[in-house]
Amino acid sequence: MASRQLRLTKFRDLRLSDPFFDSLKCGYVDFADWFARKADADVYVVEDDAAVLSGMIYLKPEQGAVSDVTPPLADLKWLKVGTLKIEGRGTKLGERVLKKIFDTAIDENMDGIYVTIFDVHEDLIRLFERYGFQRVGIKSWPRLFGQRPAGFKWIPAGLC
Repeated sequence: MASRQLRLTKFRDLRLSDPFFDSLKCGYVDFADWFARKADADVYVVEDDAAVLSGMIYLKPEQGAVSDVTPPLADLKWLKVGTLKIEGRGTKLGERVLKKIFDTAIDENMDGIYVTIFDVHEDLIRLFERYGFQRVGIKSWPRLFGQRPAGFKWIPAGLC
């Protein structure tokens, strides 16, 4: 089995035509436009020795209340897990990616982390819950194809 590396790059250095992105394009009608707008943004990717993508994490620091979740999240410094896709069932890749999320939140002195996960991704929901994330609300998002997104958050003990 080829080794996989987690590395930081820019969206502009990725190919939207890569088959890795097909499910994201199918699940989110505006994905290609969103991807293009993020050209200069940092993104973590997981690649093997042949540069085959098997993971992607887009992390975005945000300040303030998160009002597109019902009920809204408190006015804090949040690390938003903006886009996350991993292909690593049974390989501990999900845990490795979560460690990067936690490390980034700590390094950037964030008060909490939040992520929106569609209810069809049961394994991903279980992974986040296993590491202390709690389902706290429902995100308002009109362009879904029958999927219900749930908001999850993790806040270090003592903050809320």
